[in-house]
Amino acid sequence: QTYSLYYHVSSCGVIVTNSYCHIALVCGSQINEAPLLEKGVRRCILSNETPFKDVYKLCSNESITINTETKECAVNKLELNDYRCKFENKKDAINALYEVLDNTSSIRSKYINNVFHFLTGGIDSRLELAIHMHNNDNISLGYWKGKNLLTNGTEEDAEIVRKISTDFNLKYERFDVSEEFKRSICSIDTERVGKYGEFASIYGGNNKLFDIFSRISDKQLVGFGYLGETIRTLSELDASYRNGYKLDDFIREVYCRTGLEKEIFCLEGFYDYLEKHMKRLINCSQLDSDELNKDVAFKLFSISRFEADCIMSNFANLYSYSFPIFGQKKIADIISSFKYEWLKGDEVPVRLIEMFKKELLDYPIYSHHRSFAYNKKNSQLQKSMKYRTLDFLKHKFKDTFIYKTIYLKYAHNIIRPQTSGNDEIAKECINIVKELGVLKNSKIQIKDNSWNGVDIGTIATFTADLKILNCILMESEKNV
Repeated sequence: QTYSLYYHVSSCGVIVTNSYCHIALVCGSQINEAPLLEKGVRRCILSNETPFKDVYKLCSNESITINTETKECAVNKLELNDYRCKFENKKDAINALYEVLDNTSSIRSKYINNVFHFLTGGIDSRLELAIHMHNNDNISLGYWKGKNLLTNGTEEDAEIVRKISTDFNLKYERFDVSEEFKRSICSIDTERVGKYGEFASIYGGNNKLFDIFSRISDKQLVGFGYLGETIRTLSELDASYRNGYKLDDFIREVYCRTGLEKEIFCLEGFYDYLEKHMKRLINCSQLDSDELNKDVAFKLFSISRFEADCIMSNFANLYSYSFPIFGQKKIADIISSFKYEWLKGDEVPVRLIEMFKKELLDYPIYSHHRSFAYNKKNSQLQKSMKYRTLDFLKHKFKDTFIYKTIYLKYAHNIIRPQTSGNDEIAKECINIVKELGVLKNSKIQIKDNSWNGVDIGTIATFTADLKILNCILMESEKNV
């Protein structure tokens, strides 16, 4: 689900709120290791668990009923509307998606049309901008950039955003979020956790990023373009999928794609924990012996996006209003009806931009530090030969000695020039975790101090998560 509610039940009563950290601060709780590591690896938790024992998430098909007199509560299953369709072909599916997007966005624009949209050079945020422009919304554009991969900014992105804002006469503000990582981490304390809950770890706790949202709180809607990736193929799935593909392969190679649990932290039984909850989601207990269909694998990953990819939207909701339009259930159900093969070449978002505001495709497309060419004949995007080759080499040698000794030192720096300090940041994160001692009595073990290609934003954010946990545990000790 895109919005989460959490609850805690005890003899004293029931607490329901939208922050599990706030519940833990009030009630005190022990660490729940497997969900904690899952949150670190994927930025979501597929089950109803949280990083704290006795604090639970209300699932998307559940409601909670509380008797205010007896203080008793019950969690009930709900029957949800199902808008999935059976499409004969890709063209019909795209047209149906366009119609529901057009209808939903036009209704939204009648009531909410003062928009601050964070744009990049990529296709997802551009599609959302196209929808806003189609509805003649009052749009301001923003872009933030730091000096390393923690803030994931590039001059290529910034220039594309500047050019679009100038040509369409849109207000534009560029934010500098350069901040030393250690300073960000040190700013996470009990007061900040009390204010932001688990959102205190966003981008490693970057103070300048937090300041942005207080400056734009007068806007009715804050947008980012999240969940646009549910209509694009998944490179890790394409690279790893093969005959006899099992759920365990998907978990290790796609769901845990950041590598955090492989290279730095480890927990015995972690993959078994993930497999159990994924089987529940797809309602099948025979996947250990049967091949995992590629469409099902993609849907599993997309389910995780509805929490992982909505973190910034929910953080923005502390100040204004934010909701990714692709998270609206009717739209999400229609997307889940698409065949995976229809998503190749980013054709679906490209055709939607052609329908909503085709002029936006006249500008360069730059995503994840890679340039893409727009082919008008087939409405698809294509990476340059250089990046296709580098990506092939990455997946080919990912689990070999060559990957760590050659690819990460040389080829990776071509794709992402800002990675030169990653090893130092990774070591700094591990040292911080060791100093905190929050995992001292935990089953989660620190495996290695080296970067080894793990997504650096994942390492930094998980370090910030552990700093939050440390604050909560220390506060609990005071109250004992």
